[in-house]
Amino acid sequence: MTEHEGLLIIPAAFSHGYRIRTAFPGDAVDILKIMDTTVKNLEDRSLFIPDTLSMIRETLTSEGFGLLALDFRDKPVAYLLVLYPRLNKVNLGYDFTFIKEELMRVAHIESVAVLPEHRGHNLQQSLITRAEQLLTASHPYHMATVSPKNQASLKSFEACGYRILDTREKYGNHLRHILFKSIEKKQG
Repeated sequence: MTEHEGLLIIPAAFSHGYRIRTAFPGDAVDILKIMDTTVKNLEDRSLFIPDTLSMIRETLTSEGFGLLALDFRDKPVAYLLVLYPRLNKVNLGYDFTFIKEELMRVAHIESVAVLPEHRGHNLQQSLITRAEQLLTASHPYHMATVSPKNQASLKSFEACGYRILDTREKYGNHLRHILFKSIEKKQG
């Protein structure tokens, strides 16, 4: 992993015939298109709350990082965004009375989606796993939210070792499981 002009550059990884690479600010429109397609293909649109283009760009430039899964034609078919919320009020650690030092070490898997025609290849799980490989010991507390109705996404997170801490209203009163995984090494 290297840094180039403030951007995280990671070697491409392959998963089930798909290539996973760093998402750059120039990929924000492609990520937004995946979000829009995801929402348009849902019967219940409350299952997935898309970000705005400016939020995606902010995450990719200064607040976190992103990953893209590309098909054999190098077409983006899935993405994952990681946010470092720090002491921002959106930090899910506040819901569980994390202290300041813990809040600073939280990383959110903020958003992840796979185009409908590419589902069933464990891409979401592969993206989560790759993101975790990139998160350093400085961010050992990984958190995410998933709609209780989104069993496929919940299974992907659970397969990666996440557990439900609670179920609460988030994002404009939408019910969400708040998921947590700690990679902090226990001393002793």
